[in-house]
Amino acid sequence: EVKRCLDKNGKELILRNAELSDAADLIRYLKVITAETPYLIRKPEEITLTEEQERKFIQSKIADERELMLLGFVDGKHVGNCSLMRAGGFHRYRHRCEVGIALYQAYCGRGIGFRKYGTFPNDPKYQNGSYADGYWMMKKL
Repeated sequence: EVKRCLDKNGKELILRNAELSDAADLIRYLKVITAETPYLIRKPEEITLTEEQERKFIQSKIADERELMLLGFVDGKHVGNCSLMRAGGFHRYRHRCEVGIALYQAYCGRGIGFRKYGTFPNDPKYQNGSYADGYWMMKKL
């Protein structure tokens, strides 16, 4: 299913479920965004997924009724993706999920409606030897 809405600049944003044919594009996109900022977990050279591995990941989201992977496009260009994954298989945790967003990691302490619950001191170490704190953040939906 395809959803159409407007982005913050008034351009049409198309959201759709990931498809197996998106595997190569998702790997390429991940390499591009990891090169753009030091705030993501990995560096571009650490993206070593094969297309087959990415297809298996996409298939796991398609097959699972409690998980979801969405891709966003503006003017036909892939501008982001988001995965919602179950946080645990136990009944008492069925209301929780993990969110993976290929846009940013919350090391800067900002999040849209997210509240900081804890800090991981010196979480990522950058190439220049410096560290940043990571935050455990949550948003109740």
